[in-house]
Amino acid sequence: MVSAVERLAKDMVEKCGEDQMVEAENIIQLWMAEGFIPRGEERMEDVTEGFLNELIRRSLVQVAETFWGKVIECRVHDLLRDLVIQKALEVNFFDIYDPRKHSISSLCIRHAIHGQGKRYLSLDLSNLKLRSVMFFDPDSWKLGPINFRNGFQHIYVLYLEIHSGTKLPDAIGSLYHLRFLSLRSIHDLPSSIGNLKNLQLLCVLHEYGHLFQLPPRDS
Repeated sequence: MVSAVERLAKDMVEKCGEDQMVEAENIIQLWMAEGFIPRGEERMEDVTEGFLNELIRRSLVQVAETFWGKVIECRVHDLLRDLVIQKALEVNFFDIYDPRKHSISSLCIRHAIHGQGKRYLSLDLSNLKLRSVMFFDPDSWKLGPINFRNGFQHIYVLYLEIHSGTKLPDAIGSLYHLRFLSLRSIHDLPSSIGNLKNLQLLCVLHEYGHLFQLPPRDS
């Protein structure tokens, strides 16, 4: 139980920026998509919520908002966040792209990008067998075309922002293992999105409340 809780704490810190609130439901879905939650007789959602409550009980996570006793939003204290990031990097749990060094650990399969996303994509990622790539870059809308075959073929989780009005490449449908896909500032979804047979959650966010018609899922 201890090792599992510590692993989830590290994963949550990867998702949290400084002073950033995160939705509990979002974290729960991400943990399930990453394969962190063991399968058993209980519903995975209930087990995952129990892990989150354990992190809260240990004061590793702070509750920001509740509704009828249920945690809606939470955060990680900045001092604890810095400590957990240090430990996570030491054990290669995840790596945060540093554009000054223009390098990333070859031992990490989870990457967080907080800046210079386009430069990150110029790295050779083909041999890393990545599981999670999350772009928290406010300028990630400038990414332009993405070569999804450059190390993304084994990915489970993808957070992505692209330029408003830019079309998502059809190659997204080749990410067969993808379980969690979050897109921001996207207008249209390609029909190849129906090829993602393992997709558990699709989040499409648009600041103008644009409505989407999902293409049919291939049988």
